[in-house]
Order: sequence, then C-alpha cells, then structure tokens
Amino acid sequence: MSPRMNYLVCSNLYEEYRMVYYEWGKQEGAKGTLLCLHGLNRNGRDWDFMAKYFSTYGYYVIAPDIVGRGNSDYLKNPAGYEILHYSADILKLIKTLSLESVSVLGTSMGGLVGMAISAMENYPIKRLILNDIGAELEFEGLNFISSYNSIQPKFNNFSEAKDYLIRICPGFGLLPDSVWDYITFNSFQKNVNSKIELKRDIGLVKPFNDETTDGKNLELWSYWERVKIPTFVIRGENSKLLSNSTIARMESINTLTQHMEIKNAGHAPFLYLESHAQSIRQFLEN
Repeated sequence: MSPRMNYLVCSNLYEEYRMVYYEWGKQEGAKGTLLCLHGLNRNGRDWDFMAKYFSTYGYYVIAPDIVGRGNSDYLKNPAGYEILHYSADILKLIKTLSLESVSVLGTSMGGLVGMAISAMENYPIKRLILNDIGAELEFEGLNFISSYNSIQPKFNNFSEAKDYLIRICPGFGLLPDSVWDYITFNSFQKNVNSKIELKRDIGLVKPFNDETTDGKNLELWSYWERVKIPTFVIRGENSKLLSNSTIARMESINTLTQHMEIKNAGHAPFLYLESHAQSIRQFLEN
C-alpha cells in the first residue's frame, strides 16, 4: 500500500518550503486524477486506503502533506498557514505535474481548499468531493476542534499515542483496531527527545483559532456561490460541524450537488471501506 514520495518547492508571502506529496498509479493513460487533501491536523497518508482502490481502477492518485504536516516543511511564520496559501500550493502542484481531468477529494480543511480553488476563475477541477465540510461550519464543531487543537502532547510509545488519537477523533467512526493501528503509525513521529508526537507543526493552529473565537458559525457562502461543478458532499451521521440544513442550502444553490451520510461517524468520517470508495467512484463516473 506504500506510495511513491516526492516533493515540490513552494513559497508564500513569508518563506519558501518543501511540500511532500505521494503518488499511486500511473499518470500516463490514467482514467483521471484524484487529488486527495487531508484535514487540519492530518497528513497525506490518510488516503492510502482510497488510493489503493482508485489506482486499481486506473486512476492516478496524488496526496500532498500540506505544509506544516507529515513530511513537509514547517513554517517559521505561522501566518503562512492559511487556506489561500494552501490553495496556491495545490495549484502549483497541478501546474507543475501537468495534471489533467482533476477531481478533488478533501476532508475538512482539505475540502475547504478544494472549494476555494473551485470558486476561482479558470479553476482546474472538474469534480469536487467534500468530506464532512461545507459552506457553513457549526460553532459547536469548531469549538471541539479548538479544545484539543493547541495541544501537542508527548507519548512514550505508540500504544499511548493510539489511545489519544481514538479519544480526540471519535468522528472517524467505528474503525477496526487494525485501522487505528495503521492511522497511528502514519500520524505520529519520534521527536529529538525520542518522545512520540503528532506529525504536525503546533503553530499551524493559530490562524484557525483566530477565526473561531467569536462564538459564531463560520460562513463561507460567498465561496460556495461561485462553485459551479458537480459536488458530492459526505456527512458523518453525528457531525457537529456540518448540518443537514447547510447541505440542503448548498444543494439549492448548486443543483449539481448531491450527498450521502455515513452511519456511526461524526467529524470527519475516515474513508477506508470499499463501499466508501464505490460511492465516490459512482459519483466520478456518472
């Protein structure tokens, strides 16, 4: 299931850095490109299960570690951790690799990046899949993320790290123990003191926390109103971040939007089952 790893040199207003990305399948002759974008505190290896499925069916799958996560560089200035900067990095990736027939599958923050790019003029995306994210984010869900977001605990072993991950990520769903093991292995790293910590820069949470301190929902309707492409919204049944009313309004604005719900999950469902992939593939190919 291991992908090929490469990197791209990017920059924003503040500095230059490397963005690592992973590839599955072959670009030449591919049925299409599936560009997978992870959530706020996550990394590109979250997509291993989906990538294995789609590459088997002839897709070229690519998933970056967005700056500040995974094996990508960390920024010296946390002001660079913004959706528009992430979007610029993804656009550079698309251009540099000459990606064609691109569909974006984005979880949470990754979905916001996909939505921001899709709202631009001359957007390079043909279809958009949003995993438990939409045009309005409920404060209750934002507040829960903020409750653990600014903490970077250190663990003595991967068993402790796994227990912590299960505690802060109940929205992933009812996952088998083997899947939790897999996620844990790709989520944590040893630091210079041989302690185990999340593979992300604690500084990346500052712009997020600055946006979510006023007790209100975060509204992104001005972006959504410019999205004209077919969109598939996936919602966790128990999500506190994405409401059914938001999805209904999204569907009324863009009639090319459809949705599905994943049982026993919240924010955000961890997509690993073949049934998850089949639903996404049906959307992409119909």
